[in-house]
Amino acid sequence: MSLHSWAENQNWNDILGWQEASVISTKRFGELCTGLLHVAVRSCGDKFFILRKACLVAAKPLLLHHQKINTDSLESFFQSLIVYIGQKADFNEAFDILLSAIDRKGGSSLDWMCWLRHLPCQGKPNVWSEPMSFFSERLMDCRSAESLKHLEAGFINAKNTFVSCGSFSEAQNLFVTLLYKYRNVRKRYTNGMLALQV
Repeated sequence: MSLHSWAENQNWNDILGWQEASVISTKRFGELCTGLLHVAVRSCGDKFFILRKACLVAAKPLLLHHQKINTDSLESFFQSLIVYIGQKADFNEAFDILLSAIDRKGGSSLDWMCWLRHLPCQGKPNVWSEPMSFFSERLMDCRSAESLKHLEAGFINAKNTFVSCGSFSEAQNLFVTLLYKYRNVRKRYTNGMLALQV
């Protein structure tokens, strides 16, 4: 969530530091770098179970709005996860995961990304409804060796910027918003099922 929130507020021209507009627009290039970072973070979570369970650890304390809670320990935990991502998130690994997912026609190995479509996008169309199409279209623009070098450099720049700027408070607000949205949908669904039984 922190990565999504950070990416929403970025000026990709500043982060990428070059003009790639002749091959792919800066916005699309930034979206591709963000997508690769999401894949890399997921890969880190597959190896480091604490990263996978972080949202479960944080869920209860973040919802206690009426009580004073010490968020320093949560923020410290968040920062340690960000540092881990900075050290372990790898472009080549994320790129290989994407290529193998795209090569498997009709595969669902990127379906885990669909939850991102529920996050707010500041009035822009949400690109995460179809992750496979998203990556296929953008990677078609990066077929040359030079474009792949630019993509790797963009990934590294984006990762370094995210690691230095990732915000616990923004992730916390986004998490609570998404959790309330989920609970409201679940409540409506439960009420609908109960009404059918009457």
